[in-house]
Amino acid sequence: MDSKQSNTKIRVAANLFFVGFFTAVFFILGFICLKSQEKEVLEKSNQQLEAAVNSLKFRVETENKISQEKVSESLRMFIYFLRQNGQITQEKDSIGRQATNFLTGETIFERVPRWTLRGRDISYLNSIIENVYSLTGTQSAVYQKISQGYLISASNFDHSDKQLLTDIYIPNTSDIVPMIENGEIYEGNIKILKKQYVTAFFPLFLDAKISGMLSCMKRYSVSRELVDYVKNSIVFNSGYLFIVSPDANIYVHPELTNIESLHAERMLNKIKNGVQAGSIVTSVFKMPEKDYNVCQKTLYIKELDTYIGACCPESELGVEFYKKIRIIGMFLFLWIISITLLVLYNSLFFKLFSRIQNFVYMVSKGKIPEKNRSKIVSKVEVRELKKIQNAVNSIIDNKNNRIGLIDKLTKGEYDNPVFQIEKGNDEETDKLLALRDALAVKTTDDKERELEEFRTDWINGGITKFIEILRFHGQDRKVLAYNIISNLVKYIGANQGAIYFTNEEDPKNITLEIAACYAYEKQKLISGKFSVDEGLLGRAYHEARIISLTDLPPGYIKTVVWEMLSLIIW
Repeated sequence: MDSKQSNTKIRVAANLFFVGFFTAVFFILGFICLKSQEKEVLEKSNQQLEAAVNSLKFRVETENKISQEKVSESLRMFIYFLRQNGQITQEKDSIGRQATNFLTGETIFERVPRWTLRGRDISYLNSIIENVYSLTGTQSAVYQKISQGYLISASNFDHSDKQLLTDIYIPNTSDIVPMIENGEIYEGNIKILKKQYVTAFFPLFLDAKISGMLSCMKRYSVSRELVDYVKNSIVFNSGYLFIVSPDANIYVHPELTNIESLHAERMLNKIKNGVQAGSIVTSVFKMPEKDYNVCQKTLYIKELDTYIGACCPESELGVEFYKKIRIIGMFLFLWIISITLLVLYNSLFFKLFSRIQNFVYMVSKGKIPEKNRSKIVSKVEVRELKKIQNAVNSIIDNKNNRIGLIDKLTKGEYDNPVFQIEKGNDEETDKLLALRDALAVKTTDDKERELEEFRTDWINGGITKFIEILRFHGQDRKVLAYNIISNLVKYIGANQGAIYFTNEEDPKNITLEIAACYAYEKQKLISGKFSVDEGLLGRAYHEARIISLTDLPPGYIKTVVWEMLSLIIW
């Protein structure tokens, strides 16, 4: 009794030790997992915000690209209308113009040659320019080259605010000028007097040199569809998207309804703070006049001078919610694991280890036991451990299948192996299947190479044969023709063949005469003339190409022979 009690106490102590040990271990692992999950949730939330910003960026850039294509099309229309009205002429006299730098606003005075079109001053182009605007909705302009850059000589007003786009010039420091000087077309977004435009410029040649340029432009704006998309998009629960372009007077932002307010000024500072072109900047700040922090992702599109982004309350990033759920689930999981391990330890582990060891030892020695002798799990043991038995059976099946496959490969049977084995079961099987496929491909390639070598030898042999015929029978045309056609018929395995010579003694009546005919291993003494304007012979003569007939009607050869005989008798 004392010995049994002692063994019981030792067993209970051992069980308690293992339960405590595994509980501690899993508690530590659960804590580490929880921290990693918290980081993962934050990263996922940030990725969702960045994905929303990138999606908005794609829509904004796509819409601007469509606007750019429309402006470029308007420029081509403007060039067409201008060419239809004649050629611009530069007069000897000049006129003084006051011009404003479209970047800095500085004013200069410049004298430029007077340009005319059909005897009228270039400023009368307004009818053409207005016609382009009525068709496309874009402003057009003609520029003259000056020492400081390019000065507008004719233009229509900016229909968005009725401001004239005249008396301004594009300085040489602009990115537009080098492309125009190289004879290239410039397409892009530029600022004119602090206003954003979508533009296209085309070099203007007078007397074979670049003397000015033509342009079409349109105020940068956001379509109603894009505005509706931004306003109707919800990030997480209450977040939103926004588009802000102060110079273009674009504010698609729920917090910037009154742009003159102090609140709007603070929001603009938050949007612009730390933003760099081409990269998404993350900022967390307290929302003005509200009691919570927000997480904001902002992207600055330099070519459009536009800020886009996504903003949401920091509490909606999901960290707290997922943290609570994972803590509860983790402790429940650890408890279940601990109890399961204790039960498995008492009832199965020590019994299974010896049997598994014996099986692994047999497999390591290359001995594959039969399925009915490889039983590891008994009927009285836990049902889930049947998976071990299934794994053992799978190992036996895979081994037998691989042995069968190797046997077939050694016999050169690559297409129909004795066992149907699928890829993906294990690495060894995949490599065997790859070897089988490689051997099959190599066998096919060898057969194709042998066939190609046979064709090459056959062609080279034929060329050599007919060179010899030309060398020894080249003196007599008829003998040469017979030798060529008889050897050709035999060499290619045909039934019959003939060679025709052209008779051009009468240019008005050119005929084809049979020089030699060979059929069914005998020379045929047939003569006859055929006009080049009839039959397949005449067609081949005129078209100078091979005519091949594969679908011959019944009795065709016999009919042709009778026609030839009738010609001879006649």
